[in-house]
Amino acid sequence: MYVCICNAITEKEIHSAIDRGVSDVDEIADQLGAGACCGSCRETTRSILESRRYDESCLLYTSDAADEEDSV
Repeated sequence: MYVCICNAITEKEIHSAIDRGVSDVDEIADQLGAGACCGSCRETTRSILESRRYDESCLLYTSDAADEEDSV
């Protein structure tokens, strides 16, 4: 799915940037161009970032809980 129509940036490209360590909307705008023109995609980009943070925090929580169960 295209997130940024102005610069033809896809959701997959944004996820790849996050995998490489990009952590905020301004960095994505700088590196990929998404949100650097009209700005209408910045909210979607922010949602993708927040979703990934949530997913990663759930994985950490689940992993920590599993580690605690193993040590019991």
